[in-house]
Amino acid sequence: PALVSNCHLSSSLMHIPLGDEIHLSGVGYRELNRRDAQTAAKLMGASTYDGRGPIITGGTRAAAVITMAVNLNGAASIAGSSVTGFDVSADNFATLLTVSSVNVSGGNVVITLAADPATAVKVRSYWGYNPTQSSVITGTYSDGTTIQAEPIYNPITVS
Repeated sequence: PALVSNCHLSSSLMHIPLGDEIHLSGVGYRELNRRDAQTAAKLMGASTYDGRGPIITGGTRAAAVITMAVNLNGAASIAGSSVTGFDVSADNFATLLTVSSVNVSGGNVVITLAADPATAVKVRSYWGYNPTQSSVITGTYSDGTTIQAEPIYNPITVS
């Protein structure tokens, strides 16, 4: 750790982002690069947290309310209200269910649907080339650093 106390990592985008569902936007690349740099700094001992931020690990559903468990991943707390960017589907994302609200409550992410789907659903977040995210979930670390929650890349099935 003493050898990496002045560690600095950076990266740069050297091409034009492509407008499709595979390639990220310019903002997405910068966010991914920041997360990668923070994770590398942790691996070298220069930081106590990595760039993944809080991680949503699973969930349960009671009627139209989905409660997602969160691994704080070193954060002291998480926050978020009127969160956007979460997709919920009962048919493997062929169609999306209407999400009424997403908020943080008691260290969990609570998603309220417009109606009870009466079946298992899948949840993903911040998905695709240009996800809708005007308000995100963030973790706050002991030094005041805030990191957005890691996107749910592989949908989580909730029963």
